[in-house]
Amino acid sequence: MPRPSRPHGQDAPARDQLNEEIRQLMDQEPSRQRSDRYYRALLAWAGCLGDEAPEAA
Repeated sequence: MPRPSRPHGQDAPARDQLNEEIRQLMDQEPSRQRSDRYYRALLAWAGCLGDEAPEAA
């Protein structure tokens, strides 16, 4: 039986993979390339959350 999909077609493993990528990027030395990758990873992670995303303060 297939697993139910997450909002926007992303399943939990995809979100977990993005979390791991973000953690690895946080441990790297600051650089323009790291900042660009980090930004794109955060956008993808937010997209995985869909309606689960908390509202900004």
